Amino acid sequence: MCREKNADFRFESAELGFTFIKKTKALTNPRRHFHPWWEILYILSGERTFFYGNKTVQAKAGTVLIVAPGVLHRAINPEGETCSLYNLFFDEEPSSSLTGRGHFDDIHSVFSTLEPFIQLDDAGISRINALFEKMADEIVGKQKHYEIVARSIVNEIIVLVSRAQSESAKLEETHLAMSEHFSEILDWVNAHYKEPLSLESVAEKFNITASHLSRSFKMYTQFSFVEYVNSLRVAESCTFLRNSRKSVLEIAMKCGFGSVTQYGRWFKKLTGRTPLDYRKQ
Repeated sequence: MCREKNADFRFESAELGFTFIKKTKALTNPRRHFHPWWEILYILSGERTFFYGNKTVQAKAGTVLIVAPGVLHRAINPEGETCSLYNLFFDEEPSSSLTGRGHFDDIHSVFSTLEPFIQLDDAGISRINALFEKMADEIVGKQKHYEIVARSIVNEIIVLVSRAQSESAKLEETHLAMSEHFSEILDWVNAHYKEPLSLESVAEKFNITASHLSRSFKMYTQFSFVEYVNSLRVAESCTFLRNSRKSVLEIAMKCGFGSVTQYGRWFKKLTGRTPLDYRKQ
């Protein structure tokens, strides 16, 4: 089967343990979000501003973004523009039905050693573009044993990115780069979000006005203060939902929510599901 080079596609395989997507006209993400799996996002053409955790970076063609589980992120295109990109999403627990072991056991350990943003040089861009094109041809064409080839290309892409990291050009933070003072505030909030927090109490602690703190949160994180704190709490709760038998009430209280109702409302807003639905997946 021939593949249109400029066509979008989505390939998802629980058996192979990953999802592979190409978007030729990707739009701005409607909101900051997080997910419980690793993601590799590669910019093929165009530009995007990435909000990742507490970092803001301007990415361009040849930029690789490594998104860790549970980290809040969002991508914004210049007004009225789109970009072309590839996405790889890796299952939390890859199937071992074809090989007797997890398909990506080796490379999952590599993910945590990678920087969130890696800018490839011209040689790296040429190689990774060719690898993504080859994988797309294999997956769309579905010739005999294409799964084995696709898996091996995924491995090669990750190794290429890992080796390129030490030689990667440092991406400059954008004009939204955080002030040292706000970075200190954000680090404190990241460490204390399970405690009862209010905009006023945090502002008082750091000797600034509540209105100034509110504006800073919106400018630097694209979240209001309340949205940011509750997003951290929801992300933390996902770990308990996946890895413990604690009740939803216990998890809500442990993560800093005032009630199950509040927890459920924020969880649905950020994930699109209820806590119980998330636990069942």
